[in-house]
Amino acid sequence: MVNLKADCSRSHGAPNNLAVLIFHLAINLSGRWEIHEHTGSRGGLFRTRQAAIKYARDENPSGDFVIIDELDEIK
Repeated sequence: MVNLKADCSRSHGAPNNLAVLIFHLAINLSGRWEIHEHTGSRGGLFRTRQAAIKYARDENPSGDFVIIDELDEIK
């Protein structure tokens, strides 16, 4: 598992109760990249890995998110 984390640095320090979105990223059997928020409330299928990562960035422009890159294909 590889974690790709957006830049969450803050000059005043991050509070301990900061809510960070967690996205899971994997390639499915048809070769599409699938990304979804860990609760399943948002996500999608994309042609490229870069497009899936851009989706996660667009969903949380503040940068408070983590992408977990799943090494296994989604069945």
